[in-house]
Amino acid sequence: MGQGPYAVVPETAMREEPEPEPEDARKVHFSVVFSALLEGGDEAQRIPFERALSESSESTYDTVANEFRCTIPGSYFFTFTIHPQEDKGASVSLMKNGVGQVMLSAARKKRVSNSVCSQSAILDLVEEDKVWLQLASGSEYGIRSHPGVPMVTFTGIMVN
Repeated sequence: MGQGPYAVVPETAMREEPEPEPEDARKVHFSVVFSALLEGGDEAQRIPFERALSESSESTYDTVANEFRCTIPGSYFFTFTIHPQEDKGASVSLMKNGVGQVMLSAARKKRVSNSVCSQSAILDLVEEDKVWLQLASGSEYGIRSHPGVPMVTFTGIMVN
């Protein structure tokens, strides 16, 4: 079969393969859980996540300060789920350096329910920015979880 002036190139040979990421590309992620009861008080309070489900070696989620501290600047996707306490509402804010970025608000429930609420946002962070979840002040607010299967979670992933 003649090739003529033009060679037939298989379609797969024409596709550009993506360049592999450098070996030293650093990715950051964390996923932490809260597995107890937290009731609103006189002041807003950080949610005390006590256990990591997954965490990259570059992650700096501090379970003592209850915050994520950025060490690698970039855009981060944050998502969280909240389970309101029975007979209470929940008002939780995603905080960046002390300023609310997005808020989740769940109405007061009259009976026990296993429903959860979620919220998410992408934030641009620079080195030393701090991000955390904060329960609003007030006795009308409360969240609860379960030690065996937590229903209150906070996850952050560097996306670029």
